[in-house]
Amino acid sequence: MARNHPQGDISRPPADELADAAGGPYALVNVAAKRARQLTAFDAQLGEGLLEFTGPLVTPRRHREQPLSIALREIHQGALKVNTPDL
Repeated sequence: MARNHPQGDISRPPADELADAAGGPYALVNVAAKRARQLTAFDAQLGEGLLEFTGPLVTPRRHREQPLSIALREIHQGALKVNTPDL
């Protein structure tokens, strides 16, 4: 169930829900950072006419939403599949 957060809340989506979706807080950091780098590379390659990386899997909320914010929303919405190892 989604939580209602005030408009200015910095923790949207909530960190605990993100960590659960990624398989833990350390996996969340690794996956989100890697995906943010891919999104940055995607932006850079658009000017060069290359299509090596995949663009955002969710619609950006504003014109220049940061890559890490997009990556976290992709994880939270299930648009980015996170493979978690069985422990």
